[in-house]
Amino acid sequence: MNKEGGIVDECIVANMGEHLSVMVNGACRHKDWAFLLKAKLNEYNDADDKVGLEFCEENAILALQGPRSADALQAVLGTSLNLSRMSFLDATMHKINQIDAVCTISRCGYTGEDGFELMVPKQKATALAQLLLKQPMVKMAGLGCRDTLRQECGLCLYGHELNENIGLVEANRVWTIGKRRRREGGCLLYTSDAADDMQCVDLGGRRIIKKKKKN
Repeated sequence: MNKEGGIVDECIVANMGEHLSVMVNGACRHKDWAFLLKAKLNEYNDADDKVGLEFCEENAILALQGPRSADALQAVLGTSLNLSRMSFLDATMHKINQIDAVCTISRCGYTGEDGFELMVPKQKATALAQLLLKQPMVKMAGLGCRDTLRQECGLCLYGHELNENIGLVEANRVWTIGKRRRREGGCLLYTSDAADDMQCVDLGGRRIIKKKKKN
């Protein structure tokens, strides 16, 4: 969040044991890096534990989504990793022998279904995609499919329902704020005219916030 309570970006932070892995929006990666480096690094280093940041652009990400995603990935991994032991948002580093690469496997996604995001070295991304596509239940899908699915389950997308001028209140994401903070305050809640450009859409009982279309 920025100082006004708007959203700088959405990201996923995974505890990998000796370090934290931060997965950011690819289109905003340079802006996010500048924000972390300039706005946050000194703040982090004021604490007892010193913090270093390493910007990594050597990886690509493949998203495997759907109710049978675990079956498909387990078939690729064999017995080397038991996916049934991974809960939502768990992450681990694991070598996929068929492509001879260590990947970060996280059980998450942005479709409302079960799924996995696979962070793999760029030069191995095509080989991993081809490996997954050998499973009969796996098909290619573009971001248009993802966008439809995430709207159906009420997930906001940065650059649409979230940006630096739209905060958690306007985006109907107040549930992401802890109960104590909501009760006692002490957190930034962006309020601006940005909400006038948004509308609520009902999708079969689920409500999401969408930017109004201009006439």
